[in-house]
Amino acid sequence: MANNWRTLFVLVGLLVTSPSWAGIYAARYSPTNTLVDEINGTMGGSTARSFTGAARMSHKFFSGATAVSEGSILSSCQVSTPVASIWPERCDPAGMDAALSQWYSWVFLHYSATEQQYSLNTMLSALKNLGSPNVVPIFGQADHWVSVWKIETDAAESITRVHFLDGGAGSLADSSGNSYFDGWVSAGGSTWKNIYHLTLYSVPSTDPYYNRYLNMYEPPPDFVPNEHFRAVAPRGAANRGERITPALVRERALEALRLGGVNENPEMWSTFQNGTPHLPFEVSGVYPDGSNWDYYLVPFLNRDRMLVGMALLSKEDLSYQMAWVPPEPRSFSNLVREQARARAQASLRPGESLSEGTLTWDPSANGAYARSPMSPYYEFQVRGSTGEAHGAVVVRLESGTVHAVDVCQASRRARSSHCN
Repeated sequence: MANNWRTLFVLVGLLVTSPSWAGIYAARYSPTNTLVDEINGTMGGSTARSFTGAARMSHKFFSGATAVSEGSILSSCQVSTPVASIWPERCDPAGMDAALSQWYSWVFLHYSATEQQYSLNTMLSALKNLGSPNVVPIFGQADHWVSVWKIETDAAESITRVHFLDGGAGSLADSSGNSYFDGWVSAGGSTWKNIYHLTLYSVPSTDPYYNRYLNMYEPPPDFVPNEHFRAVAPRGAANRGERITPALVRERALEALRLGGVNENPEMWSTFQNGTPHLPFEVSGVYPDGSNWDYYLVPFLNRDRMLVGMALLSKEDLSYQMAWVPPEPRSFSNLVREQARARAQASLRPGESLSEGTLTWDPSANGAYARSPMSPYYEFQVRGSTGEAHGAVVVRLESGTVHAVDVCQASRRARSSHCN
């Protein structure tokens, strides 16, 4: 299929780049207002509705016209999917490709676990050469699909920022508990590569698409992707050797977003410019591969103290990693660790005690609380009267909700060594 055009490309790590943009590649009919342009599926986890939502958006952003209905796409996809398939609502990517190809010109490609670079190249090629958005799953979930409608690159031919709209409704979550996003979402190149654009792992290992990168787009039949870009992180807003404090993070937050190119998106940039950065939350998170991911979460508030945007910045140098602007302002919980610890303390049994706790996010943790890196949670280890481990208590930053978890559900930064 695509093997005959591939050229070996070796990733050599993350590169610090300049804020000079060499290319902005967007859909032919790019969205301008998420309240109008965003299309969500009507159902959430364990369904194919975010898949249909992302496909319908991508066709709209490519052609200027809304695709056929969710029901028509889904029923046709089911007809073209094997009867024994365990895909959500029995609608797999080949079935979706066959369904959409009845009305439009669609292509479905997939790549092995060692070919992430080729998948990134395809996404960029589709937008650069055709103006076609990409329909891809995120978090490795078969029930969580997005429309990648814009990609930005620098002068060194590196992907610096990826923009996407989620096909699921923000009030719902996928089957692993990852929240769907409503509103504008963008991620730095390395964040997209390491957090979102993962191989599919939520289906059985016997499935033909297990542990593969998936992508769909809407090209002419003879189109061959031919770009050779890698994904990188932008330059940070902190100077070399500078001591990073919460006050400095707040002071440099807008500059970090500018260096990350958020100002290239007027819809997002105006929101951050008109908002006020709050003191940041320091998160001791975990990447999907288990390595440490330390970042600052910076809420931006309006004059009514409502949340209008979120920024994720690297703890190391305050480089831009991700930004999110919800379609409308929403309430903001300024829950500090001491307040969270008091809530956790109230859930203890006699003789139990809590650790000092940390604010973390681990995608391998329970989906009831590990919903998004934009929604980290406080985690407190619980010990019995003789020091034995009794699991942990987590308190969600966004809501203050308290959850008791066992030892092996804790963040991998604190998880017992005997856990798988």
